[in-house]
Amino acid sequence: MSLSQRRAYLAYYSPVLMLRADESALQPGHSWITNFDFDRDGSFSTNKRNWESLSDYVSGAARTSGWQIRPTIYTALIEFMEVDGSKSLILLYHVYHAKQTNGIHDWERIEIRVNNVNGVTGSGTERVRYAAITRHYDHPVRLYGSSDLNFQETPTGRHVMIWQAQGSNPLNAGAELQELRFVTNAFSNVDSRVRSNSGSGVDVSGGSSRHNVHYVFVCGAAADASSYWGAQTLTRSNASAMASRREWRDTVNWSGVRRVRYELQDIADIFPTHWAGGNYQNHWQDPYTLILLESPITNESGGVEVPAGLQRFYQRDVFSNVEINDRHREGYPSKIWLWGVYDLGGDRDIKDAMWSGLSSQPNRATASGWRISLGAFWWQHDYFAHDGLKAAYQSGRWLPGDWYTPAAGGWDGRWSQIFPD
Repeated sequence: MSLSQRRAYLAYYSPVLMLRADESALQPGHSWITNFDFDRDGSFSTNKRNWESLSDYVSGAARTSGWQIRPTIYTALIEFMEVDGSKSLILLYHVYHAKQTNGIHDWERIEIRVNNVNGVTGSGTERVRYAAITRHYDHPVRLYGSSDLNFQETPTGRHVMIWQAQGSNPLNAGAELQELRFVTNAFSNVDSRVRSNSGSGVDVSGGSSRHNVHYVFVCGAAADASSYWGAQTLTRSNASAMASRREWRDTVNWSGVRRVRYELQDIADIFPTHWAGGNYQNHWQDPYTLILLESPITNESGGVEVPAGLQRFYQRDVFSNVEINDRHREGYPSKIWLWGVYDLGGDRDIKDAMWSGLSSQPNRATASGWRISLGAFWWQHDYFAHDGLKAAYQSGRWLPGDWYTPAAGGWDGRWSQIFPD
């Protein structure tokens, strides 16, 4: 497929994110999703501290005049051929928040597998196989056809509806810390409530009651979905009007829900910030992960940002002005969903077993040919493609050998920047 086709697939299946806020008059907009470099200061270590001063941006304070808040979901598309000659895609969407209570950055992701693709979005041949989400350490999955898996379908998209909790962890909230849940209402039900301006809550997987919604975030490149919701681009001039200022317990009608456009950017935009050869100290620290890059990480124009070879990537976040209860977390190099090494539908820690080659046969080294990689380094194109089934052992396969090459009909979008910055 071409780069434009890949961008089209990521927009076509982009999620509709319904978010419960935990704001106030003193904390307007704090529940927005955003971009890593919103404050434009060249250091991710300040993201939490600066986000706590978001009210200055909303009020137009001069000290934030250089900020560029762009609600963003970071993406990657993995394209590979099946044994029967058909083509499948796995679409990764990382929903970015600058802080989570006592943590900096947030790492919830949505993953969608689409089978039988032919390069034309929404064609009659393609089928959604499953969607998986991050819920703290769990990876809940729903196969297509599940009553828990619902889409807003338009002429230009099929958008899974996902609900996200507020970033805090209040008592009796039922969900917390920006965890994701599937919206279990059919879109027709949501649409009816929107049109009648009823209360904006939705039912969610694992929940026993309707969960409030204060924001809807929709991909700006998904024209019909964005138009349906009347989503707006967040700007400095409309920031105050786009802030909910609602606490998680507040119920509002759908007319009171803020509808915000997000943009798609690349996970590969951020990966170079982890690299030992760059200014990683501004963003990340020990421990590190070794990754053997078969090919370089490149930018949109093809320029090399990280060269090929065995490279070190630092993964733990860095705080400026550390507070007593601040909690460190780790970034992309250590994310099990980036490599596919998670327990689908569960919370077992299987990363170490899959890293060392003990979890399944053939293991990642026999699939890639890099036998010395076991327990030592990741090969750049290691990826375990789940098939959506829960099993005692993971159901799926390590993608083999040259799966990512054009000759083999594949592409590994984790390492390429395809969306203009």
